[in-house]
Amino acid sequence: MPENDPVALCQRLLRERFMAILGQNGRAALMGAPRGQNCGQHANWIGAVKLLRECSTELTVLPSSGAIQPDVVRQQIGNGVVFLSGALTADPGIAQHYAGIASLSNEIVVLPEQIRAGWKPSPELAGLVSRKPDVLILARDAAAQRQIEQAFAPSARAELAPPLTFFLGPQERKVQPQYDIVWVARTGRRDGSVEAAARLSSQSAERLELPDFRDGIAIDVVVRQRPPTVMLTDWSSLVFRNQEARIACDASAPEIRAQAYADRGLHIMSLGRIAITDRAGAHVFCLLLRIPHVFVEDGSGANRALFESWSRRVEFCRFSETPAKAWSQARSMLRELNG
Repeated sequence: MPENDPVALCQRLLRERFMAILGQNGRAALMGAPRGQNCGQHANWIGAVKLLRECSTELTVLPSSGAIQPDVVRQQIGNGVVFLSGALTADPGIAQHYAGIASLSNEIVVLPEQIRAGWKPSPELAGLVSRKPDVLILARDAAAQRQIEQAFAPSARAELAPPLTFFLGPQERKVQPQYDIVWVARTGRRDGSVEAAARLSSQSAERLELPDFRDGIAIDVVVRQRPPTVMLTDWSSLVFRNQEARIACDASAPEIRAQAYADRGLHIMSLGRIAITDRAGAHVFCLLLRIPHVFVEDGSGANRALFESWSRRVEFCRFSETPAKAWSQARSMLRELNG
């Protein structure tokens, strides 16, 4: 397996890691379906479902709302392994929601998430780990693994595992490119990514109608664009076409909702011949789609750590410390494509 094929490598590593975790047990429960608009988080959820269905004999997807009821969990999964998702390392409210699992005898595994430089566990998460020894926390990069070990050892273990989106496997472009560059940037944050918005500040925001998908949920995206050169958007710019679409999405099962957002994310990235992004999920989408792209530091060190762990050998991916340099790199890549 070539070292510059991160998709095949990460699929194999994820399969081996989860088979080792499940062992002969074969039963698993998954909690923490994402509720927001982050396409990357939804794709990770779909990857987790797909992986656990392949590695376990029985998977139970538990509700993500309401307090955890240990007796109900025991009845549903017996001594199966409980996998937790949903920004557990970042959101104290999530850790508090999961407090009830501390009384379970089941093995608890926290799925890989972003951990920013200088991260310290919330009191809620620290309390959960102290009440439930031997929790296994999967880290999506080597830097995160070191931070987890320093924060929790010896109460919790930390093992390396790539983002679960990789388990979706190689993807074909969902649409023919319509722009030279698609830029998916964290435009809502006060960091360097606002440079991306500044480059298109003269363009008014407009709704770009996305095609109809099999899920039947009408979702569009707000963009700033200068066709056919560049389009700027973000996951936070996804909008429902009407109130009926919002209601249908909210009422749908977690897998349907997660697949809907993952499909839109893959479609948006496919619109560009080249991509620029400081979104980790968009970076992985580009790897699955084999889209030449520039992955930009997000100001936390997490993107650099992810790149160094899984994608630094990829020939069609470059890393940039700033959006300004990313723009220059993307233009250079575009010239190379034009030959």
